[in-house]
Parts: sequence; C-alpha cells; structure tokens
Amino acid sequence: MMRYISLILFLYVVKTALTAQPQPPQATGRPPYNEYAKRARYIVNRANWTVLATFSYHEPVTHFPYARVESCVDGPLHKGTGTPYFYLMENGTPMENIQKANNVTISYSEAEFPDITDCKALPSSDPQSPLCSRLMIYGRMYRVTDKEEFALAEGALFLRHPFMKDLPLGHQFKVYGLHIEHIFELDFFGGAVSISVKDYYNAWKEQNDL
Repeated sequence: MMRYISLILFLYVVKTALTAQPQPPQATGRPPYNEYAKRARYIVNRANWTVLATFSYHEPVTHFPYARVESCVDGPLHKGTGTPYFYLMENGTPMENIQKANNVTISYSEAEFPDITDCKALPSSDPQSPLCSRLMIYGRMYRVTDKEEFALAEGALFLRHPFMKDLPLGHQFKVYGLHIEHIFELDFFGGAVSISVKDYYNAWKEQNDL
C-alpha cells in the first residue's frame, strides 16, 4: 500500500514539473496602466507589427473591414516619434482601399511582447485579459515626402526590419505615416479610455528612455 501511495505521489510531482510554465518577469520600463499616454507610447515604440484595417473595395468583400498584419515602427527603439510608419506597396490592397476611403485603424496588443506576463495564455492571464494592453489608433495614411521625416522613417524601418531592404523596387514600396486623430486604450478593468493626441505626443518628453 505504501509503495502504491509513493508511486502516486511520484507521478503527481513529475506531472506538475512537466506542465508547470515558468513566469517571466514583467517587462522593465513598462509604464503603469493608469499612465495611459505613456503606456500607449511604450507599446507603439516597442511594437514591430500591428493590425492595419481599412474598408475593402474588392469583390466579394466590398465594404467589409479589411484587416491584416503589417510591419511598423515609430522610429528607433527608445527614441520613437509616436507616429506609426509603414513600408507598403503603392498598388497593394491596403493602399488601394485607402485611395478610395482614407479611414484607417491600427490595433496593437502587448501579446506581441514575450515578457508581458499579463498576456500569457494561463489560468490567471490571457491576451484577452484587460491587463494585457490593447491599443486602437484611428487616423489617415499619408505618403512621407519630407526629407528629414523620410530619412528617419525609412532608416528605422530598415534597421528594425532588415528584410525590407531587399524587397523588389519594381513593386513600388513607399514609406507611409499615419496622421493620428483618435486613440483608445484598454489596459485595465472598466473599459477603454480615450487618450488625446496632444497628451500622447507629449508623454514621451516626460519619459524618453522606456
């Protein structure tokens, strides 16, 4: 009987060891949830991709939301501008949609970052948990033509996404930025909060080494 009990205990310990998932520490430099603008700037600067949504003008999904993952930056890490930048085909589906209706939403999630414990799919956390921040930014896309802005945006895109350097020139990739008009953030219980564009851009001045 004792041998049977010992075997059961042994199997339980082994199962626990095999199924236990280590809990990494939360990301350093992550602003508190109630510092909404700073948290938003932190997410946008750290993110390497976002979901870009436009209105579709292609059959058979005309007028449906057209959303897909796109690589992005807002500048170099820890030195972001706050403005999301993209390297997109001029004649690609998103830009064809935008040419007809320049209403763009981009959506970020901290689930992209591997060191955010709040976003782990565990009994106590999940990407859908309000503690796993989600950020929705609404605005209008524009072609970056200013020389100084273009150098910063393209430099950051190619630095953080070196794959882009070798994309075929004949595919007409261009650098685009998002002119931000509205920002909503969900990072705690109680619903999403609205962040003013002014507060969003000013937040980095207060904390520029996230």
